[in-house]
Parts: sequence; C-alpha cells; structure tokens
Amino acid sequence: MSLERASFMQACLELAQIPDHGLLPNPRVGAIIVYQSKIIAEGFHRGPGTPHAEIAAIRNAEKKGFRKFSQSDLYVNLEPCCHLNKRTPPCAPQLIEKAFKNIFIAHLDPHPLVRGNGRDQLRKSGIKVSVGLLNEAAQDLNQAFIKNQTRSETYITMKLALSFDGKMANDSGQSQWITSEASRSFVHQLRNQTTAIGVGSRTIEIDDPRLSIRLRQKSEKFSKLVIFGRPKDLKSKKVWKVFGPGRIIIWDEKIEKLPRRLYEDHGIYQLLVEGGPKLASSLLLKGLADELHLFYGRGFIGGKGRFSLGRDWTLKSLADSVSFQPQSAGLIGPDLYANGRLNVYRYHPKNR
Repeated sequence: MSLERASFMQACLELAQIPDHGLLPNPRVGAIIVYQSKIIAEGFHRGPGTPHAEIAAIRNAEKKGFRKFSQSDLYVNLEPCCHLNKRTPPCAPQLIEKAFKNIFIAHLDPHPLVRGNGRDQLRKSGIKVSVGLLNEAAQDLNQAFIKNQTRSETYITMKLALSFDGKMANDSGQSQWITSEASRSFVHQLRNQTTAIGVGSRTIEIDDPRLSIRLRQKSEKFSKLVIFGRPKDLKSKKVWKVFGPGRIIIWDEKIEKLPRRLYEDHGIYQLLVEGGPKLASSLLLKGLADELHLFYGRGFIGGKGRFSLGRDWTLKSLADSVSFQPQSAGLIGPDLYANGRLNVYRYHPKNR
C-alpha cells in the first residue's frame, strides 16, 4: 500500500466525519481530487438531498478554476452511486464525464442498487478503478449504514450511566444524577446523530424525561421515540409533548424481533437506547446491542445493587459473559467515557 495514497484516503475519512448530525439513511462520505500529488479540492456529504461528496469536490475544484480532471485522481471512501432511486442524480455518470485518470474507492456500496455497478460503469468508460484502500477503516465509519443495507435491520446503540461499582441507581431507584452535566451534554450530541430514542416504560413513569435535543443545530432525522412497555398516563408525560402521538412507538413484542421490525415497519435506521438496567441487560444478553456508550461517574454507591446491569443474569461461567472491548476511552469532565462495538458489520462481495 502506498503511504501517499493511504494518506489521501485517510483525508476522505476525516472529511466524512465532519457533519455532527446523523446522515442516515445515507452514509458518511468524503472525497478529494488529487493533481500531481497535491489535493486540489475536497468535499463531503452533508445529508439526504444534498450533493454527494464526489460532486461537492468537483464543484469546489471548478470554483477554483480547475479543469484538468482527466489528469487527476479521485479518492472516495464509498463506491460512487449509479441509480436514480434518490433525490440527487447518480454520481458515476458525472465522474465519467470528467474522465478522471484514476479513482480510488475504499469499499463497495452495499446498497442493493449499487453493489459494484458504479465501479463497473466507471471501468467500462476507461477509468482505472481501485477498490480496497483503507477498506476496514472506511467500513468502521458506516456501521449503521452497512447493517441497514445488508441485513435490513436497525443499528442499535446503547447509552449507560453507571457508578464506578456498576450501579445505574441506588437501591431506592434514585439515578439523577450519576454522571456530570458535561456527560449529559454529550448525550445530546449522541441523540443528534440517531433517528430514534428507545427507553423503558418505567423510566417514563419515574423520571418523566423530555428526551429532547438541546443543541443549536438539530438533526431533522431525529423523529421517533420507542417505549418498551406501556407506561401509565403517557399523555401527561413530557415525552408526549415533545414527540406527539404520531411519533411514539409502543414496543410490547418479543425483543428479538426489534431490529427487523423497527427498520421495515417504522423506517428507523439507528436507535439510541437510554433504558434502565432491565432493558439494557436484555438487549446485551440477546446480542441485540451493536454499540455501547458507557459513562462512569459519581463514585461508589454500594448497597444491594437492585439496579445493577445484568443483575438477573444466570451465567454459569466467565466464558458465558457478554464480551466487550472499548475502541476508545477518555474523560468527559469528571466522568470516564468508553465507547465500543459489540457487533461488527462487513460488506465483502466476492466479485471485487
């Protein structure tokens, strides 16, 4: 692998991460145009209905008066699209029109209407196309999108606020607040990157949260609330005013059906679960949680641990434990934050 080429693709990945809001059902994509080993222009996708990264890069290059596309290389972390089933024109024909010398793609698009077709169109036009540069890093960036497209299921993330001895509340049920204001502010950023929030009925009844996003710029895609169970007096709760009846989903079916039903029946691409220990423990034990955001604060609560994670599990040995290895960790204010994936999704078609 050329270090120079890898650095250019890494630049695409960094561009793709610029939007601080959710883009689903679209992926995160960045693109750069390179001429004589220099980056001429860059672009990234800002969300549904906006130009794709490749087109944004071309437009930025043209604004600078650049026209030597046939002597340039294009780097992009996802295969250029080639279908009409969306709000913007397909990218592949526009790239062919510019007659790029080389196009480097990190990985093929798992969307059923693409899946190598964009690459094939580009190659048939005479453009040299290479696939696989920083493949896994690029797929890591779009885990929810890949799960959506390959499994037709909702990507489930889970936020847990824990004391350092693993309690989500003291024995009387008091949980406000285990973590600091800094951590709670960060949770609003997580909400802004998802398409729905999930919470247990007990949390609605006891804490009566708003579950809103208190940020200046909010994602338009944050639209639904999934409540596990049927809370009493729901119409009197704050979430009823925030979401309204049309955007609240009551889930009282088997938890195993959750990822497929939310995706197919409700159009939820990513769910952020902020439930209590019972709901969180169930999702973890069933292997349904794809990613964890753990916030440790307050110190040591002690007690019998009535509200501890996994309290009702009956695992016979350490080998049966739910495996988790954080990909990142650090401090948020006085709290410890750890983030990591429980499930990893890959798209590796045989014909590359």
